[in-house]
Amino acid sequence: MYSSLGSVEVTLANYSEAKRLLLKANDILNRHFASDHPNLLTILPTLGAVENELNNLTEAKRYYEQAIDICEKNFGSEHHSLATILSNLGCIETNLKNFLEAKQLLQRSVEISEKKFNGEHYKLAQSLSHLGCAEYALGNLPDAKRHLERSIEIFTKHFGPDHFYLAQVYSNLAFVEHETETKRQLFLRAIEISEKHFDSDHPALAIQYAALGNFERDQSNFSEAKRWREKALEIAEKHFNDRPQLLLKYYTDLCYVEIRLGNLTEIKRLTLRTIEIMEKNFDSNHPEIERAYEFLGIVEAKLGNQDIT
Repeated sequence: MYSSLGSVEVTLANYSEAKRLLLKANDILNRHFASDHPNLLTILPTLGAVENELNNLTEAKRYYEQAIDICEKNFGSEHHSLATILSNLGCIETNLKNFLEAKQLLQRSVEISEKKFNGEHYKLAQSLSHLGCAEYALGNLPDAKRHLERSIEIFTKHFGPDHFYLAQVYSNLAFVEHETETKRQLFLRAIEISEKHFDSDHPALAIQYAALGNFERDQSNFSEAKRWREKALEIAEKHFNDRPQLLLKYYTDLCYVEIRLGNLTEIKRLTLRTIEIMEKNFDSNHPEIERAYEFLGIVEAKLGNQDIT
């Protein structure tokens, strides 16, 4: 029961509650089965995914590694379920910046998927997508693009052109793409798919809005950047209060755009909110709080028509 409820909370993006329920389920299983029993595989990969969403990457890695050990002991080194776990662990290693380790795990995942599934199976597409991200992180852009484009081709054949899996792959491909307008269209395509499948305040949309906002910022399209970053921040405020560092990044990224637009009143409002978040979550003598107050003083001075630069 706890496992099923936890899975529902994952679907609703309530990751802290999902973690609580899944930990209860895991504790019950550990009381009744040996530590390498395959029943634990019903919980461990999902726990890894939840910890990843909560940015607890070390914990996520631990759960995935435990799941791999259990899977190999019970089913061998080429079982189809192993491919998915290896792929997810590869993502964690990418996020931990262990890019070579990530690539090795993901190549193994692709090899298993190629053997166990036909060349158009969606699990192969997932592994290829993750491998593309690792290759991008290593600077191997042609290989990254090749893997991501193949992933899109397989996903499209398997699910059609608007499946939510494709949103993340299009977004990843946008980072690899060099040509400016193609890059923009890939980000927009990712958003279009996500908006069809998710509620308007789903955290996946915050990430995609932010990515497009950053792209427009880099093109010096600051009004467009502001529009997308504001949409991202609105969602982040609803979902990321338990992840203050991430929430602060949404504020500081929007604040940077407002600085480029010269909107001092907005800069002040955003800075006051960042101070509020930091004072709630950091020690009172944290250096970031001091720097934020110093910056607020500069903004206040400029609002008071003092020529401080």
